[in-house]
Amino acid sequence: MRNRRIHRGTTLILAGLLFLGVLVVLALAADLGHVVLVRAGLQAGADAAALAAAERIDSPRTQLAVELQPDNVEYGVWNVTSRTFTPSHRPGNAVRVTAATGPSRFCDWSLLGRFPFASKASAVAADTPRDIALVVDLSGFPPETPPMPAIRRALIAAIRALKRRNARIEDPAGRDWVSIITFDSLITGGPVVRQPLTADYDRAMEACADLRPAADRKAARATEAGMIAAEEQIKPRADGGKGRPTADKVVILLTGGLPDSYSSSRAEIDRFVASHRSDDFYNDGAYPPNAALMQAARMKANGWQVFAVGVGQGTNHDFPDRLARLAGTADREGRSPRAAANPTQCEPRLTEILMRIVDSPKVRLVQ
Repeated sequence: MRNRRIHRGTTLILAGLLFLGVLVVLALAADLGHVVLVRAGLQAGADAAALAAAERIDSPRTQLAVELQPDNVEYGVWNVTSRTFTPSHRPGNAVRVTAATGPSRFCDWSLLGRFPFASKASAVAADTPRDIALVVDLSGFPPETPPMPAIRRALIAAIRALKRRNARIEDPAGRDWVSIITFDSLITGGPVVRQPLTADYDRAMEACADLRPAADRKAARATEAGMIAAEEQIKPRADGGKGRPTADKVVILLTGGLPDSYSSSRAEIDRFVASHRSDDFYNDGAYPPNAALMQAARMKANGWQVFAVGVGQGTNHDFPDRLARLAGTADREGRSPRAAANPTQCEPRLTEILMRIVDSPKVRLVQ
């Protein structure tokens, strides 16, 4: 009987100790969960602030630090290859934001309630490098009269802006690359790659300076062929192109009117239009414009950005508007950007459009 009482007493003591141990473990788990929750919220705030700051990387530092101290925002350059951030006093291609809390205490009932803790989180957001194809329609423009000189100068201004944006990025993998493709008639041999995809902006500008219009003739606007040539330039090397796997793909089409020639088979175009119902495709039989619209829709499906810009007097804006809607780059009214019909306003307006596109890279968290 006595041994049973001793055994019962021992069991009660062990059960009490075990219960106390469980309470301690649960309390510690609650404390650690609180720390994790605070740090996760802090990291989410740093991530959001870094993305917001990177989208306005050319703004003054005081504007970037909306609800942060200016010292919490650092300009810098993100090296894509080494995955390192190097701070600088001037804007580069990345921003680092650091968020921190002062000494915080646990709940009063916490085991660690008397011990304050501090949390700190940082995030780096950077511009995403782009493979850009400038696709220029040379058909239907009288030689050496607007808009061809305006197109040349606007393209050069846009590429010069790219050169300035990328001046502080030493790693070629982190720069924007650009290619120049022109097209007019399939009769003359199809589109021409004036400048293969490159980060040599000076060579790209030289290629633009040599652009000359073609004479207007039957079946002279092979827009689809020009877009296919652009795709061949900037798609990833693994897919047979010259582009980079992690770079954003951007196609900018400058055109003066409705396509009147195409490369894909009618059966392929019919199948695509039938399986991708949209009011932006033309009615049956409009194969030249539908072929180009098909290419734009495919590019969008692959995550590419496609911009169509109508240039020149008498431009049929209905086609670039349809293309922009299919590509998701139309404005709120469903229209594509368009250069002014007035020859004296064509160059500044086209320059403004191109600058807005090249100065708006997507940003992403990199660290």
